[in-house]
Order: sequence, then structure tokens, then C-alpha cells
Amino acid sequence: MNWEYFKTPPIKEAILQILFSNTISRSCLESFKNSELIKQQFSQVGPHYNLNTNISEDNLGKGKIEASKTFIGYNFSTKGKRLSLRTNSISLHIINEYGGWENTIEEFSRVWSSLLLIESNINIASISTRYINDIRLPIKSNDLVLSDYSNLSPNSPNYQGNENTSFLIQLNILNQTRNTSSTIIETIQKHETPNEIGLIIDINVVKAINNNSSDFSFESFEDCRNEKNGIFFNTVTDRTKEIIRNHGI
Repeated sequence: MNWEYFKTPPIKEAILQILFSNTISRSCLESFKNSELIKQQFSQVGPHYNLNTNISEDNLGKGKIEASKTFIGYNFSTKGKRLSLRTNSISLHIINEYGGWENTIEEFSRVWSSLLLIESNINIASISTRYINDIRLPIKSNDLVLSDYSNLSPNSPNYQGNENTSFLIQLNILNQTRNTSSTIIETIQKHETPNEIGLIIDINVVKAINNNSSDFSFESFEDCRNEKNGIFFNTVTDRTKEIIRNHGI
């Protein structure tokens, strides 16, 4: 599909993820951490843990809290980018430096190929794209008429923001044709810049796959991309599109 191209898209963070239905081993995680791809492209490496808390009573009937942590993967980061590998997922995060869909999907494909060189038998449960858009509206919050900028505004045409409140709405969408489920979260936030507020449109599209890695094609991400773009361009109004064209982020 053909979508409008913005020279400076208002994308604060773009996330591509593959969720596994099985788990990969600790040795696989370690091998990936030591791979040439990680050494060449990421400057920082850190473990990731799940924190567990157990509340119980001791012999005297007093409350006792025990905390523990479980290693589940690694985070690899460099300027504007983070890669997360867990025992049950892998995700690429592009932060404030989005270079377009083609560059992003190509980079994630290289990451995925590098992982398959280490572990080729991965069962895929789902894939997802999540785009967090931060559109800066050149108005004060108490002058905001949300329906001028978003088609997800409340039914009341007189809804207006004020200096002390933020507005949030969540919408879930199922598309049986593409086999996707989407969540849209819209928020109004203040910005440090005077006379500006942020219209945050967070779109997460998940597509069920249920295939082995040997049968998986990255073309499946196109369904997520097209669904995400359709939601975005039907959410923002013509006035908002004009702001993006003229001002970018």
C-alpha cells in the first residue's frame, strides 16, 4: 500500500519483536552475546532479570518478604538503538533516530539471521510492530480541542484540555483478514517547550504466526506495517498531518 511519506516522522520509538513459543537456552544467549554482530554494532551489554517477590509468614506469624531474581536474557545498546534477546523473544528498538521502514526491517532481518546461525530450531508464536509517535502540537493545553487533531477524541465535541490534566484513550482492533490484533493508546502530555503539547499515539500490532523458524518469512511483517499505517493515518486529522509536514517532531 502507498502511504504518505513524512520527511521527519514523529516517531519517538519503533519496536519490532518476534515472540517464541519455545525457549532458547542460556548457552544460546551467551553465544549470541559473543557474536560478531554484537561486538561490531553495540557498545553496551547488560543482563536482564525478572524480579520475584514472595510474601509469607514466619514461625511467629510475622510477615516476611523474600526477593529473588531470575536471569532471562541480555540487552544490547548503542546510541539510538537497543536490542533485547530473551529466552522467549527478540526485539529491536529504534529510539529517536528512525531511519525508515526499509532500513529498520533490514537491520532486524540481519539480527534474526545471526540468531538462527546459533539456534535454528525456534518456534514462533507471533510477531509485532509497535510505534510510539510524539506529535508536538503548537498550542497551549487549555486551548486544545482534541477533535481538531485526533479522530479518537471523545464523543463530546466540546472536550478541551486544561493545564492540570492529561487525556488517555485506549482502543483494541481485530483484523481477521490480516490475522492481527492492535492496541492504540492515545495520550496528551505537556512538553517543556512553551506553547506546545504532545499528542502521543502508541500503536502496537500483533500478528499470530505459529510456525517454525524454517518456515517463517519476514514478509509477514508487512501485514503489521500496513495495519499500523492504516490505523495511524485514520487516527490523525488533516490538521495534524499538516503540522507533521511543516514541523516534524
